[in-house]
Amino acid sequence: SDRRLLHFYVTTAEQGSFKPVALPRVNDNAGVYLFEYDNRLFAKSRGGRDSKLRVWDAERGTWHVDSVTVPFSVHVGDGVLTGSTHGIAYNGRSVLDIPAGGGSLAEPYYANAFLAYRRHDRDASPPVNELVVRGWTTTDRAAKPVAEVGTIAMGTPREFVYAWGQLGDHIVAATNTGGVYVFDGVRWKTLLEPDVNVSFQIYAMLNYRDKLLMGQYPTGELFQYDGKDLRHIEEWPPAMPGVRKQAREAQTLAIYGGDIIAGVWPWGEVWKYDGSEWDFMGRMFTHPE
Repeated sequence: SDRRLLHFYVTTAEQGSFKPVALPRVNDNAGVYLFEYDNRLFAKSRGGRDSKLRVWDAERGTWHVDSVTVPFSVHVGDGVLTGSTHGIAYNGRSVLDIPAGGGSLAEPYYANAFLAYRRHDRDASPPVNELVVRGWTTTDRAAKPVAEVGTIAMGTPREFVYAWGQLGDHIVAATNTGGVYVFDGVRWKTLLEPDVNVSFQIYAMLNYRDKLLMGQYPTGELFQYDGKDLRHIEEWPPAMPGVRKQAREAQTLAIYGGDIIAGVWPWGEVWKYDGSEWDFMGRMFTHPE
């Protein structure tokens, strides 16, 4: 979600029933990622045969190909920050370039006046796979790389960032092999060591009150970061009756009307937390029963 949107809501005694309406499919790919930008909803596949960026047209009820917007653009200051495998640009002007032969840039994120990203180069000797932060603000508009503040080597060679988040001065990165890394504004530290032999993946992060919540696989429950420790919150959310509590994925998190909305794979469960208890809202899938 766009971090610059401010949500207002009114809580009433009767909140109304939950009536989901499915949008038409973006394409035939299985993995489609949504993001919000300029008050519009965008969708793009990470891979697959169709990687075109599409924007939702609410009036017509259709998706349209957008060949102008840079995927996963974010507003910073009075401009737009964009990233690619070769660097990061602000309002179309480069602020960080990865030199030829210097590997690639992936999974960029901006928070607390820092550019954070993963730098990887499998052809280097030894191979490079690390998290990097560089100090940068919108006043640093010169087309030159900004100073490198801190790096940390990732624990596994094919590790990549599944989810970024922030809590206060801390920037948090979670990876596909279970690594959780925190940059506190001065240095990186490893909050959780990655392990290729153990399933532990964070798919989503959400700021809720004074904590950073994380949706995890394989429990399908949330973890919580309070600025010091990472803690598993059991039964957050619970499992639908009759469902085995294994190989579950808390894949999506959002706030709506002040409540946490969590989507859990593989049964398409949707749960709502109102600040006191979890309420089962239903399933998004009709098959299997």
